[in-house]
Amino acid sequence: MAERSGGHTKYINQRDRDYLLAAYQEFSYRETFTNALRDYLDMGPAKFGIYTDRIYRAIFHENAKEYKNILKLAEKDDLRDTLYAEVLRAIASFENGLAAEMKRQSDDLKRKLLPEELDNIIRDAESSAYLRPFLDDARTRMASRDLCFRDVLHNALSAYIQSVPENDFERFLGETSQSLEKRLSDPETLEVFKRLKDH
Repeated sequence: MAERSGGHTKYINQRDRDYLLAAYQEFSYRETFTNALRDYLDMGPAKFGIYTDRIYRAIFHENAKEYKNILKLAEKDDLRDTLYAEVLRAIASFENGLAAEMKRQSDDLKRKLLPEELDNIIRDAESSAYLRPFLDDARTRMASRDLCFRDVLHNALSAYIQSVPENDFERFLGETSQSLEKRLSDPETLEVFKRLKDH
């Protein structure tokens, strides 16, 4: 696996053609969520790290430190750089929904939310029947692919492990997969990101 992916598997997720767009979209929704934390949650600056971990725990049952230990990431490594497109989309969806609900409740109450109130919103999102298929899919892909391609086991997600479909091997190791550097050097890809940035 390591040889076919260019010598390492830490960033094998980035060889997927869907990765760049998912990472860009997730970055935008992340900003929406951090702005909502700033504007609608009555808590000091520690809230950003605390609620980032709370979202990770809600989606893939691990906080940032646990995830970094499992993947043996360095302290400076950004764990989101290692996430698959489907997981990034699940995080983006979750954060965007939380931001909208925080604004709604804060407007209704005519004050900033207390941490317990945001905790209740997150619990509701975790158990939402609307989000369940999306979250289960992200957990399955993360647990199964990391075991297959990175040879790491997420104990908290072991119930989600399935065999990896054959087309995933093509996505990450086959003819259509490319390193992130190659994708970023493609003029067409750069044009797409310029257009997205202008919107």
